[in-house]
Amino acid sequence: MLNVVWLQDDVKNTIFSQTNTTVIPNVTNFQNIDKVRSRGAEVAYEGQDVLLRGLDLIANVAYTQSKIIANANNPASVGKYFYRIPLWRANLATTYRATEKLAGTVAMRYSGRQYNTLTNTDTNPNTYGGTSTYFVVDTKLTYKPTKSTELGVGIDNLFDRRYYVFHPYAGRTFYVEGRIGI
Repeated sequence: MLNVVWLQDDVKNTIFSQTNTTVIPNVTNFQNIDKVRSRGAEVAYEGQDVLLRGLDLIANVAYTQSKIIANANNPASVGKYFYRIPLWRANLATTYRATEKLAGTVAMRYSGRQYNTLTNTDTNPNTYGGTSTYFVVDTKLTYKPTKSTELGVGIDNLFDRRYYVFHPYAGRTFYVEGRIGI
């Protein structure tokens, strides 16, 4: 199934913690941003038995341009990208069901440049307090010994990519999971 979505969202009076630069001394508190406009598109696909039996695919790519249109309290932010909304974001996950009991999954996540300041003056996105561009790969192997039992092992952030969304995200993480249905 293929889905295509176009979006436009105009938000007036977004409440946000910002510095009012039009008063002396400057005041930082929760204030209204007069207008933020977001426009974009997303294409998403989900399919089973794609190219070969047992191969499932889920994918999406989104483009969103979210900009501050008006902000009387901080005029330097007008025309800048809004807080933590990347221009590009994409995900891809493939699962191969080798048998009814055994499946393997590989998933990839990408996020483009984001900003942690309304004036887009972030100088180092790849450190604590910054927001990084990132590409991360996750894997998982699932085994179902019975209809009501499932065991899984996986690795998130397979290549141990260091990235931040204000705080550092987890490095390579190994996990084991189990489920018993009644």
